Amino acid sequence: MVTAVAAVAAAAVAVGAVAALRERSEPAGAGLALRVSVEQYRTDEVARTVEVAFHNDGPLPVRVSRVDLELPSFEGTGPVTVDALLPPNGLRVDVPVPFGTGRCDGVHTSPRAAASTVVADVAPEGGQARSLRLALADPNPMLDKLLHLDCEAARLHRAASIHFGDWTAYPGGLHGNLVVDRGEEDTAVRVDDLTGSIMYTIDAPGPRPLGTLAPGQRRLAIPVTATPGRCDQHALAEIKKPFVFPAWVTLSQRGSGDGEMEQLYTEIVVSDADRNALDTMLRRVCRLQPAGS
Repeated sequence: MVTAVAAVAAAAVAVGAVAALRERSEPAGAGLALRVSVEQYRTDEVARTVEVAFHNDGPLPVRVSRVDLELPSFEGTGPVTVDALLPPNGLRVDVPVPFGTGRCDGVHTSPRAAASTVVADVAPEGGQARSLRLALADPNPMLDKLLHLDCEAARLHRAASIHFGDWTAYPGGLHGNLVVDRGEEDTAVRVDDLTGSIMYTIDAPGPRPLGTLAPGQRRLAIPVTATPGRCDQHALAEIKKPFVFPAWVTLSQRGSGDGEMEQLYTEIVVSDADRNALDTMLRRVCRLQPAGS
């Protein structure tokens, strides 16, 4: 998921997070000095991972065999086993690591991630493996961003779920509905806008906002169309996130004046049936080969 400021960033987001540690047990001239940072790329967003970037400033290569993110603001994290060789002289090696799910208690407008640590099992060339604790930068804008996104999603999920209804084919694409189903909280949910992806154009006719699920209302259906965004086979094969469809919604609290809260970013839930319908439509309209052929 992404922030209330619209689109998912196209470029990689890097946040400096520095830690240096020198092992006294190393012989003179062979100190162990590592720096770490966390970054995230498009493929990481899909997989819910971050890249732990290791920099080896020491004179000898260092092998990393295990990486664990200690993230107090996230749950469900765990160590990963790797075999990463860190060249000397500051060269960088990235290790993908899951970051879990943000801990969101109540309403968090701008949550701040707690200080976090990378724990790594490393072995310098010719030396024994040991476990190092490398502190990530605090504050850490990357982790703050990931926590904010999860807390936004949690707030919205309590009020409603947003997904597509059944699709009906027409010559140029598909007709369907954007469906907003009531959650456990009886909060007004206003759908401000939505957009498609590179491969699929999702459009809703009429003015913005698109509609509101009022308190006491169980379901809202907003008519939408889906058409190809691009028709080249290469883009279809290479795109990393073809079925990510952003939407922006505003929640308001019942019985608190206008009660309007900040606009939230979310991504429309896409089922396997949706994926199949959209892929089939694109291949039909663009006259591309069927999937798997």
